[in-house]
Amino acid sequence: DCFYVCIDRLDGDGLSATTLAVWCDGGFEDNVTYLLQDTPCGAVVGKDVCCFPAGVARSFPHDQVLQDLRAESYAGVTLWDSAGQAIGLIAVIGRKPMNNPALAETTLRQVAPRAAGELERLRVEAAMGESEQHYRTLANGGRALIWTSGMDKGCDYFNEPWLRFTGRSLEQELGKGWVEGVHPDDVEQCVNIYAAAFEKREFFSMDYRLRRSDGEYRWIRDDGNPRYNSQGEFIGYIGYCVDITANKRIANALNCVATDFAQL
Repeated sequence: DCFYVCIDRLDGDGLSATTLAVWCDGGFEDNVTYLLQDTPCGAVVGKDVCCFPAGVARSFPHDQVLQDLRAESYAGVTLWDSAGQAIGLIAVIGRKPMNNPALAETTLRQVAPRAAGELERLRVEAAMGESEQHYRTLANGGRALIWTSGMDKGCDYFNEPWLRFTGRSLEQELGKGWVEGVHPDDVEQCVNIYAAAFEKREFFSMDYRLRRSDGEYRWIRDDGNPRYNSQGEFIGYIGYCVDITANKRIANALNCVATDFAQL
């Protein structure tokens, strides 16, 4: 007589868990975070299967949930990730003694691998989301103009400093839209260097003039670094750009001085 089933994620402190899905008496309930101590779920963690065919509420008198549910039987299984670490659990609770504990244990063992795989996938996605947010915070917090591109050679990201510099929207810059801001005299060389980099998949650097939001063209040094995924596969480039206009002017001034002295 199964009336309560939950899939829980173990929290980082190892002392608590958070329900990801709770089914009770024919409907889903809100998720909660709870302490594992003095609960049958705490007894499950780290074990293959843990089963209390009868008297579970009496065995855990401090578990108020069991008391409120008038629980009689309980079976749970630990969910392991691909590295062998406990990451969650599945628990089944009934209001009557369990007629066939062996069948309950077998069923839990069968569903556990699929549930563990899904839980690990969610955990990885969450970690990637946090990493992405961290990256964007760093990318937007500095002065460098940053972009990324994919295997189609189209740019799929520009940071906020780039957009402020050009005065254009992200939608305008995506793909090959960014080329519209490059000085007409620099476009061909710029595009050729960028395209050739995808053949060698190596670091490249190029200088070109990029139109600023006020209409002035500024010299930009654009360093492109290859990007790789977790499998080591090349997936495009990430570029870091800085304004080198002042450096160019100083270099031109020194060149003029050198030329004048050479004529003396």
